[in-house]
Parts: sequence; C-alpha cells; structure tokens
Amino acid sequence: MTAPDAAGPASPQFIRAAGGLVWRSRERRELAVIYRDLHQRDECCLPKGKLDGDEDWEQAAVREVLEETCCQAAIQGFGGLLHYYVGVRPKVVVYFEMVALEELPFRPSAEVREVRWLALADAQRQLTHAGERDLVRGLRAESD
Repeated sequence: MTAPDAAGPASPQFIRAAGGLVWRSRERRELAVIYRDLHQRDECCLPKGKLDGDEDWEQAAVREVLEETCCQAAIQGFGGLLHYYVGVRPKVVVYFEMVALEELPFRPSAEVREVRWLALADAQRQLTHAGERDLVRGLRAESD
C-alpha cells in the first residue's frame, strides 16, 4: 500500500504531505473535515500535513489525522493524490481512505478551529479546494 516515493525523504524539490479521507459510521456514514483560519480566510479541508523527517506516507497520514481531528484512524486503502504549488514549490499530497477507531475529545489548535463529520454530499459542497472536492466526488461515485 506504499505510495510513490518520487524524490525520497530528503528531497528539497517538492513538499511531501499526507492526509486522510476519514470515515465513521453513526446513523449514517460520515467523513471528517476540518475548519481552519488560513491567511485570514476561512477554509474547509481534509486533514493533511507534511511528512516529518524519515516518516513514510502512511505514518504521516495517521499522525496528521490524529493531530488535526483528535481521531485515531486506520488506513483502509489509497484515497487519491493531489499536486499543486505553494509559491514556486510543488506540493504532493497522498490521501488514504481511513476508518475512525477512537475519537478523543477535540481541542482547537493554532491550525484547526473545528472538526465536523459530514455526509459525503455535504462535505463535497463545503470543501474549499476543488481537488479535495474531486476526491470526495470519486468516493460518492464508488458508494452509489
């Protein structure tokens, strides 16, 4: 289940990040989205963040999901890949489909002010970035 390691852990050429399409089942199947204030504007996005040191994609995804949602999650499969530029540097984000195992009490942080668990259609409508909306659209197509 290892994602491509195009340039290796020490590569300065691009920013490597990983995240999750994190599910829980209550009365319905719900997806975790986070809300943050980024560059003085509200943003709704999927949990994700940069790889630390020699972390692999999967380790980073599990860690970032825990840090941003306060949810322990297990990887179920590959969720998709996005790439875009941050300034002049390319950024690659590998997403994994994950299932929530344990939800700890959420504490807002400097990065995340709120976590919401939404139906797929609601998540797709609320996500700020088109690439993340496309990932959720793909999930919706698979679940139909």
